[in-house]
Amino acid sequence: MFKYYCPICLRYFNHILISNCCNNYICRHCIGQQANKARKDPKYVINCSHCYQNEFRLDDVTSENGEPIKHYTDTPFKYLERKRPEEETPTPPTPTSFHMNLALATP
Repeated sequence: MFKYYCPICLRYFNHILISNCCNNYICRHCIGQQANKARKDPKYVINCSHCYQNEFRLDDVTSENGEPIKHYTDTPFKYLERKRPEEETPTPPTPTSFHMNLALATP
């Protein structure tokens, strides 16, 4: 099973790099693409893909430093605790909340 996730190319890896400017992950494949562009075009500047700083360093992520593995998501509700199925009690929507939701959904 892969431990790390690259938020740029959306692939999973066993080893990944972390930027020292904003502490976000980037894989060797993504930084390699930027390096190839820089070799072809001398005016191309390699920037951090997350915060766009042009002076940054990439280090290997190691589990020895005790830092937790970053998890990226596209939802604003990260790390929500889920209830156990036996704790969930379904509540039917009331007619007023149903109409309020429709009112909000119409343009």
